[in-house]
Amino acid sequence: VVTHDQQDAVVLADHIALMNAGKLQQFATPNELFNCPSSESAARFFGGVNFLPGHADGAIAQTALGAFHTQANITAGAVLLTIRPEQIQWCAAQSFNTVKGIVKDHQFMGTHHRYSVLLTESEIVLTTHVATQQADIGEPVTLYLPPENIWLMASG
Repeated sequence: VVTHDQQDAVVLADHIALMNAGKLQQFATPNELFNCPSSESAARFFGGVNFLPGHADGAIAQTALGAFHTQANITAGAVLLTIRPEQIQWCAAQSFNTVKGIVKDHQFMGTHHRYSVLLTESEIVLTTHVATQQADIGEPVTLYLPPENIWLMASG
């Protein structure tokens, strides 16, 4: 079956061959494509919007925003760190894998809220369920990026 609709592909297939410009980008289960993309284009196709360049050594990725612990184990080199918007969490206090920012935009989407948070050198998007904590535009916030949800892709 050929489709350009990600939802149809995820529902119907047990494996997906993701093509871009006539080339195979990734062949994997829907879960792997969604949570463990092999490239930025694969991540973007399945709704990924958060990308931070960095340098990894083992399970630690150094970025302009600081060091992040991950579940990945990559030999030293340039990486692109990605995390899905729904996997980022509000956090009460700064700790490991946290970043501070200011809420730039907020959209109520019915079943969830979508926030754009301005960080020191970039912007990050997160979504939260309607029953969770909310933030107002201009409000300072701390965000937690769970190590088990951070995915690293080789860059360069």
